[in-house]
Amino acid sequence: MKTAHQLRNLLFITLLALAGCMNNDVYNPDSKPDNEPDNGNVTDLTIPSDFLWSTTAQVAVHVTIGNNTPHTYTISIYSQGADEESLPVAIGTASFNYPYNKEITLPASDTIVTVTQTLHYTDGSQMTLECNVPIVNKKATLHLGESGNTVSSTRSPNITTRSDDDLEDWNEAKELTTDITKINKNEEYKVSTGNMVNLNDNINIMEGGKIYIAGTLNISAKNAFQNHKDAKFIILSKEQSKGEAAGILQCFGDFTVKNEFEIENYGTMTVNGTLAI
Repeated sequence: MKTAHQLRNLLFITLLALAGCMNNDVYNPDSKPDNEPDNGNVTDLTIPSDFLWSTTAQVAVHVTIGNNTPHTYTISIYSQGADEESLPVAIGTASFNYPYNKEITLPASDTIVTVTQTLHYTDGSQMTLECNVPIVNKKATLHLGESGNTVSSTRSPNITTRSDDDLEDWNEAKELTTDITKINKNEEYKVSTGNMVNLNDNINIMEGGKIYIAGTLNISAKNAFQNHKDAKFIILSKEQSKGEAAGILQCFGDFTVKNEFEIENYGTMTVNGTLAI
């Protein structure tokens, strides 16, 4: 009898031990290992009131053309950060009487929209002005012709107007420096790859004078340089200059040229103001 009682006690203790093991094997969301740090619950996460839940936004783009041109331009719209290989988000036309209006979908994080204005010439070439327009209250408004827009101007031929052979000897031109105040008739100067030169504010560029730009040429906001017939800036591509980057012409104010002055651009030109050629 005593032996049976001892066996019953032993069986009871064994069952209690098994029950304890079973309880530990059951998932308990409130339990965690002793060595696990308490990083807080998800209820502690605070989300800002202006958090952008949507990944896209609708932006109304409005482009008008100044009344000093009778031409009709092709307008192309690009999202922020678009590169040369990117396709436009939208394309349309604009003229003085017919502004461009379009509502487009952009990434919600974009703060600017890129607008290009292209004029096609009868010889097959084209002039393109590129402007970065801020997005304010889901609107991007641009009036082409007013100052205050950063513009890059590119005239890129759709047909061959200059062969690379014509530029083979560009690097034999004289090196341009800030102290040069006159470029004589048919003289050729250059800004070499990797160099940056500030154009003399009062430089006089005579008939047929040329400046090849493989590096960077800066024109100050107070420039008053004089140019004569057939004077020319030629901004080289990196393929033409055999450099690491294309040439750059930077204008830090309004840029106005006259007397059949030409800009042949295969690189980049920026104007912080009004461009008038």
